[in-house]
Amino acid sequence: MVSLVAEADCILGTGHLSAQEVCVLTREARAAGVRTVLVTHPEWSVTFYSIELQRELLKLGNVVFERCFVSTTHRCGCVPLDTIANAIADLGVASTVLSSDLGQPDTPPPAEGLALYAKQLKAWGFSPDDLRVMMATNPRRLLTPKVVAA
Repeated sequence: MVSLVAEADCILGTGHLSAQEVCVLTREARAAGVRTVLVTHPEWSVTFYSIELQRELLKLGNVVFERCFVSTTHRCGCVPLDTIANAIADLGVASTVLSSDLGQPDTPPPAEGLALYAKQLKAWGFSPDDLRVMMATNPRRLLTPKVVAA
């Protein structure tokens, strides 16, 4: 199946697979030519990745971590913001996409949650430029199709 993702030049999102499953999947995907792997919810207890494991995945090339605000809410075990902030500081803003993953009836609206996420990360020392990279530049880079020479 990963060959189909590679052929279509799509991003492979890991969803809610375990860290062990994602390690195997990412190696297989990279070997098959998948351009980008988006690791979802690396801080959530269900899909938790240690910093060491995240570093290992980064070494495979073009792996990006989607760090979701919903992980800090009651919906996903109230992950402390410092867990996310420390991971970003350790691994770099270039490997991070911030999203809200909100929209459930008992959470803030997505745009409101994303603004709150940015405000909280700014308080942790991330600059407006860092936030722009994680909220706009990196997502745009992921979603911009490769230009293929004719």
